Amino acid sequence: MIEKIFSYFEDHNIIVRGIALVLGCFICASVYNLFAVPNNIVYGGLGGLAIVVNKLTAIPTLTFLNASIILSLIISIVVMGFKHTLHSIIGYACYFVMLNLTSKLYVGIHIEFDSFLFTCIFFALVGGLGSGLIYRSGFDTGGIDTILTILRDKYKVPFSTVGNIVNGLIITSGIIIFGPIKAIYAIITLIIINNVSDSVVIGLSSKKMVFINSNKSHELTKYIEKELGTGYTLLQSTNGIGIFKRTIVMVVVPTYRFYTLKAKVKDIDSKAVLYSHDCYNVTGGQTNQIIAF
Repeated sequence: MIEKIFSYFEDHNIIVRGIALVLGCFICASVYNLFAVPNNIVYGGLGGLAIVVNKLTAIPTLTFLNASIILSLIISIVVMGFKHTLHSIIGYACYFVMLNLTSKLYVGIHIEFDSFLFTCIFFALVGGLGSGLIYRSGFDTGGIDTILTILRDKYKVPFSTVGNIVNGLIITSGIIIFGPIKAIYAIITLIIINNVSDSVVIGLSSKKMVFINSNKSHELTKYIEKELGTGYTLLQSTNGIGIFKRTIVMVVVPTYRFYTLKAKVKDIDSKAVLYSHDCYNVTGGQTNQIIAF
């Protein structure tokens, strides 16, 4: 039933994608303003950094957040071009409106259950749904991911490695300023948000098995080995009458890396054909367990 609902999020269905973007931004902005900011929960990203900066300098979180995201988008336009940055601009514009709207809408409202752990879990589940809706719509809201994308595409810096380091530093700063207890709640929140978001974007399986039909299999396998740090299998194939031989690359990736792989495949070979389906278990082979930061 869930997959049938989410099957409407296809590229041609711009109205449904727009609704998903608006709803996702509203949910994420509400979670940020109702939960993260009042409770000083630093779970990474520019939102977490804004909370830290606010504590140190008294700069309002929204002021810092808006300025930082705009700066990241300007850098992306200069380095990557307007067309490549357009989805981030649209996503950020929507998120900007929702951040400022909810900051005024929830003035004086404080939601907290008897157990703060339950409060974290509740808001993390809701935030994961919102984040998943944004990414499922095909947009993003700019920020650190925009800079990481530039580093990956232009300077071949591993996305996951730098992302883990940056978010790790932000969370560490939260530990220093707000204490280890807050950090534990932040990590719990982050893990739940990531897992729920992945489930909304791709499904409930932990991995995706991907078959890539391309004339540039050598470049693809080099990327999979060097950047994703995982193994692959090469399958020799022909068309139905035994001609036009090609090498098909088969690889299993964590669900949260699937769209990264998909985008990179299209960058390497715009004519590549990619098939994927859920994968629930892998035994043996070369795998890379990437921290879900």
